[in-house]
Amino acid sequence: MSNQPSVQWDKGLVAFWSMTLRTQLKDTNIRVIEIEPPTLATNLYRERKDPNDNKKIKNPRAMSVEGIIEEMTKKRG
Repeated sequence: MSNQPSVQWDKGLVAFWSMTLRTQLKDTNIRVIEIEPPTLATNLYRERKDPNDNKKIKNPRAMSVEGIIEEMTKKRG
């Protein structure tokens, strides 16, 4: 059985929690930001119909773990 539905649930939970926290703290000096990673090009979930649909050749938005870390590091400065 795939873990993918639980990963999507987790992303949704973080997005909702961030939105709620941002609303609660809107009148303070605290800023809440949410970093939403792109599709991760991995070998996870190989049991899918097309196990390569998360690779760069089929999904231009897919990034490697190294690429995500590099992007996040650049933006933090």
